Order: sequence, then structure tokens, then C-alpha cells
Amino acid sequence: MEAPRSLAERLFSQALLKARLPKPEVRRNENGVLTYKWSAPCPDIEALYVSVQPRVITLSCKVSHIHFARDNYLRSKPTNAQFKRRMVQDAIREIQAFVGDRIAVTIAYDEDGKTHSSGWCKKEQLAESLGQLKNTFGAGMTQRAWLWSGAA
Repeated sequence: MEAPRSLAERLFSQALLKARLPKPEVRRNENGVLTYKWSAPCPDIEALYVSVQPRVITLSCKVSHIHFARDNYLRSKPTNAQFKRRMVQDAIREIQAFVGDRIAVTIAYDEDGKTHSSGWCKKEQLAESLGQLKNTFGAGMTQRAWLWSGAA
């Protein structure tokens, strides 16, 4: 693997070494973006893909994705270096929680069974998440959820 090209890449690769995660596949995609891949034991998730760009880190799987970007940190008004450290720290924590079965990925369906939305949710908040969907969009809403290891 070539040397990191940006501060975000360098911080992410350093944090990953300390994170006690399984070894990922690492490569640059056709656009030069540094990507990491961990294959999931759950076929519905398929894998966790992480792309590290200077201003955003994206975690994605077959079901959903989440971004860590400057918009997440506007209230604290961090310097550029502070923002990148925080973005990396939060992304690593989310990866650890997902691979550790503490985060679920979800798909919500409307009463006709059509996909309404998808997202990431703490495992212990799944019931609350479905309750909020029903309160907001109607009693016919349903939700499927998957942990790293399988259906939740």
C-alpha cells in the first residue's frame, strides 16, 4: 500500500492500527480514494466498506451508509486538524460498534411494503426507532434490521 496522501488518510491508518479490528482489504479505487473492506458474516450486509477522503469518511454496506463530515461538527467550530481527528475518531468508533454487533443497519418499509428509508441504529434503540417511525409515518410501518453477525 502506498503512503497516505492526506491528513485524514494518515490519521485513519494510524487509528486503525490501534483499533483492534480484523485486518481489512485496503486499496485505492479508480478515483484514487483510499478504501477499506471487511467481509461480513451476514450475507445481507455483505461487507463493510470505508472510504477515506480529506473531508468525509463514509461507512457503507449492502443495506445502508453513514457519513462523517464537517457538517457533523459545525457546532464546536473545530480547526481543520481538530475536525479531521474527530472525524477519524468517530468513524473508527462506529466501525468497532458495527463489527461488535452494537450497531444495526435498518430498512424501513411503508404499509405497502415499499422501502421508505434506511439507516444505522444502536442495537438497544431498535424498538424505539420502529416506534418513532410508526408515530411519524403511520402504524403500517415495519422495519428490518441486521447486525454484523446476522438478522437482529
